[in-house]
Amino acid sequence: MADDDEQRRAIAEHTAGATVRHKSPFADLKVFVRDEPPDRDFIYRWVLPFYMKNPADEAFRVAYREVAKEVDESLIRHLLSFFNWRPRLVGAYFAAILDTKNTLDVIEPLLLRSDVCDAGRGYCLALARMNAQRSPDILERYLDYYLTKYDLWFDQADALYTPPQSPRCLLRAPQASLSKMLWSAIDPRAD
Repeated sequence: MADDDEQRRAIAEHTAGATVRHKSPFADLKVFVRDEPPDRDFIYRWVLPFYMKNPADEAFRVAYREVAKEVDESLIRHLLSFFNWRPRLVGAYFAAILDTKNTLDVIEPLLLRSDVCDAGRGYCLALARMNAQRSPDILERYLDYYLTKYDLWFDQADALYTPPQSPRCLLRAPQASLSKMLWSAIDPRAD
């Protein structure tokens, strides 16, 4: 019975995005994780319309406009609190859209720990959009570790191409113009 429970737990974690187990120097960073997965209604309302779409695509923009008045920091934190890449990615996208610098304390450890796959691109987008003073340092810490781990194919490319002016960032342009250009291309609030 214990082996069956362990196998079910492992399958659930894999499905949530914990496809690789690794011990990093960031493992002790605190993140709030809900004990229960999101309920079906929450998934249908806040995750399914967004997680498989690029924020630059019209389908994302249309879906976002339908719920924009309900998106706030509380919802973003709620989405980021699930141990699942799908709601975390959506939460990071919403953090980028609303430029909620107050969520940086949540996004930083999530990116650095990289407990689940596929959410890192959203974290990097949020860091770029927020353009907080700490954003380049967060990306630098991430890259300093994960670029040396050839067996961990995570979100290194997304971090390398994130606009904050980090020495490791491959994009080189004046920060203000790059941020404006990038964001005007994907802002779902724009018509």
